[in-house]
Amino acid sequence: MVEKYCTIYNFTPYLIAAIGWHETHWRRLGAGVRGWILGYGYFPGSTVKEKYRGLENQLKGACPMI
Repeated sequence: MVEKYCTIYNFTPYLIAAIGWHETHWRRLGAGVRGWILGYGYFPGSTVKEKYRGLENQLKGACPMI
């Protein structure tokens, strides 16, 4: 799935891997445990956007921004 979105937006999947590791250690820390693997759409102290929860939704939101 990561490769699919990276191909569409023309960048290396290693970038997504690095962001996921830096932000949540790929679902092991913080918001990643609850589904915000890349941290996209998750703002501590404010309203969390449920529509960005889950890997595919994280990729749909984050990849166009890169």
